Amino acid sequence: MSMFGESNYFVLPEEEVSPGDSWTLDAPMSFPAGPAAMSVEVELTHTFVSLEGNLVTLSFEGPIDMSLAVESMGMSSTGTMSGTMVVDLAEGRYQSQTTQTSLDMSTGGMTMKMSSTTTLELLPDP
Repeated sequence: MSMFGESNYFVLPEEEVSPGDSWTLDAPMSFPAGPAAMSVEVELTHTFVSLEGNLVTLSFEGPIDMSLAVESMGMSSTGTMSGTMVVDLAEGRYQSQTTQTSLDMSTGGMTMKMSSTTTLELLPDP
C-alpha cells in the first residue's frame, strides 16, 4: 500500500478550474513506522498556476501536524509545507514536485527546528 494511500493528498478537483483558482484538501494519514505509529495531518491549499499542453502546474501550501508514538516516548511536530507540482493530465501522474517543509519538533523535553526541501522528478523508462 502506498504511504499516502488513505489520504486525499493526490486528489485534483472534479469541477473545472482556471488559473488563479484554489481549493483546500485535508490529508490525514496514519501508518506504522517500525515499532512506532505515526499520524500526520496536512491541510493544503492548492492553486492552479498554469496549463501548457497536458501539463498543469499547481502550487500548494498549508500547515502540517505530526505525532509519533514509540512505546513510552512520543514526538510531536508542527509547521508548514509549501511547493509546486507539475501533473501530466493525459498520463494521470506527477511529472515533478518540489516541497519545502519547516517543522518545530518536540520530544523528551527538547525542541528542535527542521527545514527540508524535497524534489521529485519522474524519470523516463530506459
